[in-house]
Amino acid sequence: MIAVMEAVVVEEHEWSALQVHKAESPYKLMRRKSEAILMLSEGIGVDVVARLVERATRTVMEWARDWRRDRLSSICTGHVGNNNASKISQEQEKEILKALSRPPSEQGIAAEFWNIHDLAGWMHERFGIEYASESSYRSLLHMAGLSFHLPEEVDQRRADETQVEARMAKIHAKIAKIKGKKQDGQDGQEEDEGQRGSEKNECENEKTDDAEKGDAEKGDAEKGDEDVIVVSADEVRIEHEAITRRAWCKKGARTRIRVDRKRQSQSYIGFLHEADGSVDLMRLDWQNTSNIVKALTDLTLKYPDKTIVVVWDNAGWHKSKKLREHLGKGNILERIHLINLPPYSPNKNPIERVWGEGKKSISNRQRAHFEDTRNAFETFIRSNKFPYRLTK
Repeated sequence: MIAVMEAVVVEEHEWSALQVHKAESPYKLMRRKSEAILMLSEGIGVDVVARLVERATRTVMEWARDWRRDRLSSICTGHVGNNNASKISQEQEKEILKALSRPPSEQGIAAEFWNIHDLAGWMHERFGIEYASESSYRSLLHMAGLSFHLPEEVDQRRADETQVEARMAKIHAKIAKIKGKKQDGQDGQEEDEGQRGSEKNECENEKTDDAEKGDAEKGDAEKGDEDVIVVSADEVRIEHEAITRRAWCKKGARTRIRVDRKRQSQSYIGFLHEADGSVDLMRLDWQNTSNIVKALTDLTLKYPDKTIVVVWDNAGWHKSKKLREHLGKGNILERIHLINLPPYSPNKNPIERVWGEGKKSISNRQRAHFEDTRNAFETFIRSNKFPYRLTK
């Protein structure tokens, strides 16, 4: 049986608003309602509309009835302040969304990010509108493409992004030079001392780079991709600690749970291969020069006859005099080339994202023994290939 219902009429300004809700509403119900009303206004049968929006025919007929009574306000769910949803006009909504696309400081608000309190105050001052429900303001923030999440922290000592990117370009050129290639028309020649001195003030470039390896670089220009391994490296530490959270326990009765209160930790160094996304993971007794030299030595033993380019951050033990003593021709790390990332730029090191995945894989579970925690972390890192790269 085909259901028959009264025609649904949508005015021009309502049509535009429904299109916005259909495409951008953070709530599935609002998107479904908007789509249904638009189709009904075009004369599409209610049974067909019900199938397309995955609702019962009776439900769609109720939506149509609500539309004829409440117009645009009927589209909003209880989550977004149903009684207040029709207070702003289409023009006001566009102005609000435009304002939310820019920092609040441009609207005279002393804040770096928008929040509900500031948005409510600005809307009240600008339009004389005040929503009863905070959900209505959240809906506008969502429609403007904003979400409530922690911003990324950036060290205040980090150089300007232009300088950071310039340093990354030089890193790519160095890697290409070691591989015997030219990159983007560059000849790969190391910048002279005057340039390095100038860049130190801009991006604090490291002295421990290819140019200071002396004879270590001689002959590398003739090597091909198969002779050179490029890895991004970093250290990480995982911890084993009992953290108890609330649970549904019997009321009035003492509930106890046995936990291991001994705090333990393990440090690692990882080498993320640019070629295939695999990781060489090694345990460290501690994060210091001696252990790093040992790890780099083990890496050269694993890949004999290969030139190994290690790109990492500016930790003291990555640049120490003791480490440099092992570099260069005739020394145990003669096949190692060290390149330092821009200072205070962990986001430029792809292995940081590997660590994030690894820690997430062992979170929210208290294992009986720390060795179990270590094994779980190591298994995850070693058994996966990750999509993160220096050059992508």
